[in-house]
Amino acid sequence: MAIRKYTNPRELDLSTGLQEVLRKNGMQAHISLAKDGGRELIVLGHDSPVLTYKLNEKQVENLMGWGTTYENKKAYNTFASIVKDDFYMPQNFVSASNAFGRVAMGLHGYRIGHGEYGYDARPARRTPWFAPFSRQGRGWAGDFVGYAPRTEGFHLRRIGDHAYRPWGGGPMVTERPDNRVKPGEMLSGGYGFYFKGHQKETPVEVLDQISIEPKIKPLEAAPRPQGQGIPYSSVITSDVYFSNDKFQEVLKSHGIVIDEAKKTLTIQSNLSKVDLQYDLKPEELQKLMANKVSGKGGVSVDARLAIINEVIGKDFNSKLTKDMLETKELVSLDLKPEVRQEVEAPFIEQERRIAEQQRLAEARAEQRRESERIERDPNAIDGREIQAILGNKGWFQPVANGREMVVGEIRVDKTLNGTYVMEAEVNGRLLAHSISAKDYQKFLDLDDAHRLKMFDKVFNEVEIKSAHGESLYQNDLYLAHDGQSIVHQKEVDIQNATSNRVDGAALLEFNERKGFYRERAHGREVEVGNIQVDPTANGKYKMTAVINGQTISHEITQKQYDKFLAVDDYHRMQLFSKIFNEVDIKTRPGEGHNLGAALLAALVVGGEVMRDGLSVPHEPRPEIYETRTGPVYHKAGVVSPADVAAANFRSEEANLGVPGPDEGIRRGM
Repeated sequence: MAIRKYTNPRELDLSTGLQEVLRKNGMQAHISLAKDGGRELIVLGHDSPVLTYKLNEKQVENLMGWGTTYENKKAYNTFASIVKDDFYMPQNFVSASNAFGRVAMGLHGYRIGHGEYGYDARPARRTPWFAPFSRQGRGWAGDFVGYAPRTEGFHLRRIGDHAYRPWGGGPMVTERPDNRVKPGEMLSGGYGFYFKGHQKETPVEVLDQISIEPKIKPLEAAPRPQGQGIPYSSVITSDVYFSNDKFQEVLKSHGIVIDEAKKTLTIQSNLSKVDLQYDLKPEELQKLMANKVSGKGGVSVDARLAIINEVIGKDFNSKLTKDMLETKELVSLDLKPEVRQEVEAPFIEQERRIAEQQRLAEARAEQRRESERIERDPNAIDGREIQAILGNKGWFQPVANGREMVVGEIRVDKTLNGTYVMEAEVNGRLLAHSISAKDYQKFLDLDDAHRLKMFDKVFNEVEIKSAHGESLYQNDLYLAHDGQSIVHQKEVDIQNATSNRVDGAALLEFNERKGFYRERAHGREVEVGNIQVDPTANGKYKMTAVINGQTISHEITQKQYDKFLAVDDYHRMQLFSKIFNEVDIKTRPGEGHNLGAALLAALVVGGEVMRDGLSVPHEPRPEIYETRTGPVYHKAGVVSPADVAAANFRSEEANLGVPGPDEGIRRGM
């Protein structure tokens, strides 16, 4: 069989194993037919345009191989050797294959254990993270690669050229203070393909060893020296003393460079970050390089400037004047908006990202100050740290299949009239319950874990249950699609927790074996969209759903309305299925279990076990050793009867050969 090398008939493409490794590192790639009849590799990185590379037969064969450690490494190293000039790559195949995995020793940052480097992990004495590494918050989906959720939350996420850790996500650092790496750990952040910004010529040789590239450097604008311009009148006092060499020196000092050999004109405007180069026609170049300004063959300065303005006029709003040549600065020629948008796009994008990061940094600093305030307050605790404190626990509605809730700051206080109160932010609303002086003092004395459990007993609006994931317990910040406003993950979580709707298309995510079908035998599958409940103007309630593009409503009771708001999304869909007689949740064809066959198999197996149990006596069987001629004779204490019987058997087998069908050799029981 050739399954290890994927040589069975199949589509000519990268092996599925290699494609999976590349996807983990933010890269997609496929083999395609080139225009010249050969093969080419098409790649698309998470931050790159679509790039193509020519392939030879050996590279195609290597890229299609997978199945053994040797074939896997050869396929990956072949791909890496092809794209290495255009991408910063994972450190090696091991790092690339472990990206997005749950066991990635050091790949997503290093842990600082209790007692290491002065870190105290006890909740009551929890020391702050090391300042150089404590970049708060995480990136939003789509901006990072190489990450898989972990139950503990101990990990870092890399976004672009920076690493971010989750809020309350454990003592993680990008590098330990002394740069120590423990045995078996991989290089922190050594995963992901990142585009360098341009495509180079692709080599065809295969490299077996791939080394990590340096990190991406920020874009730098073309140099713009200030105060070095030579005023025209200080060099050329009159037309009599004009020379082309002096004129070119003046132009060059002001950012107007004419290259006679290359027949080009370069504009270095003080108002632009990039140099613009133009090709000159022979007659234009001849006039610009003329050595006289008057007489036969002479070209005036104004005529020369007019030629330059005509060449650059399509890109610039302003024109080059003689007054600009009298200053000591570069010319201030302003690009047209559409041209600036095109030629300075990389710089505009970089400035946008810098501004975004600055806004995020300010928001995270404010968020960090608020977190530190709660941590320093002896009367308060942050409910969103429940998973960091209690493990895989969360806040839920106190009903069966209850919906996850968002609990913020929990605190106890003594009021002005001498009573005591426990307050908490639940789903964005401030709730309060009266407590006794004894409970007040108890809350102050308890550790974080028992404070949360005490709150659970006092507040009947929420309940601590086992949680699946950590989506509602992180203080993420990210930019909205407009690139301006800051979105707090906490606000998004509150909207989800208090939402009155659910998307029916998400049923597949909860149970891939189920689907929406017409409520009759052999009913046709239907498409269900938004499902929501609302109160009506007459004091009643209704449930509205979009079924096959048609909006349908049914009146419901207040009990059904309250239940819909309290349960999770999957049970909201089940409630919808019970109320709407147009639709039912059924098992997809071919996904069900054959109960009859399972029962029959169980009965058959049970019968065999019973028969075997009844036919075999419970008394111990005696050990009997015999030869063809009778019992085995042995000397006690010298040799065992089993050894004698075995020796006799081997001797008889050698002398007699294989016994016939009517002849046997007893080998004991």
